[in-house]
Amino acid sequence: MSGRTDAPGGARPGDSGAPDRGVDRRTFLEVLGGVAGATALAACRRPVECVVPVADRPEDLLPGEPLQYATALRAGPDVCGVLVRSLAGRPTKIEGNPKHPTSGGATSAFAQAELWELLDPDRSSRPWQRERPAGWSEFRGELEEVRRGLVKRGGSGLAIVVDATTSPTAIRLLQQTRARWPQTRLFVDDALTGPARAGLELLGRRGLLPRWRLDSADVIAAFDCDLLQLERGALRADREFAARRRVTAPVDEMSRLYVVEP
Repeated sequence: MSGRTDAPGGARPGDSGAPDRGVDRRTFLEVLGGVAGATALAACRRPVECVVPVADRPEDLLPGEPLQYATALRAGPDVCGVLVRSLAGRPTKIEGNPKHPTSGGATSAFAQAELWELLDPDRSSRPWQRERPAGWSEFRGELEEVRRGLVKRGGSGLAIVVDATTSPTAIRLLQQTRARWPQTRLFVDDALTGPARAGLELLGRRGLLPRWRLDSADVIAAFDCDLLQLERGALRADREFAARRRVTAPVDEMSRLYVVEP
């Protein structure tokens, strides 16, 4: 009887025919941990920032301290007085100005959306010409060519379409354009306040707009008219309507609202 012991499967220890068991669990975890550690170290590099100091810093500009400005903006059909919070020169929050007669400290969805419109990443940052990116020099060249043609024709062939605006700057620019090029045609697309103006003209009140007094009304009837959101003076109407609907005692009465929509 021999003292030799055979390995399982008929293979001897050290034989080249031994089955390959691959990488064991311990070795695999060691390799995986090393790779993860190397990746984490590569991701923890200090970012490269080119910091330029302010040679003449504004008096009120402090790093990390927000500033608040009082301004006005177009919010739907209204001009809304707001307070804008700015951090490092970037507006971050809009609130109503309590001292403004239109907003009274409140804002609408239109006013809040102004931040998103300003910071929209899809806004074009350069001129486009026939569906291709163009340079500012190309834009100025074509604009100058158009301007020379308008000067020769006195503005004939130019039509400007604008919405109803109360901006003094926009009105002044339109007046200057009409004065320089008298043949220019100006069209106002006023879908919101146009019907109200036309209705008051039938009553002999030309060039005026209605002002709702919902705090004094017992019954309110709205025909295809969103008094509390889309119409001019909606923020003020919201406050007046809420005040008239507030009940604090059993004898208090509320106004009634009837709406007819298409």
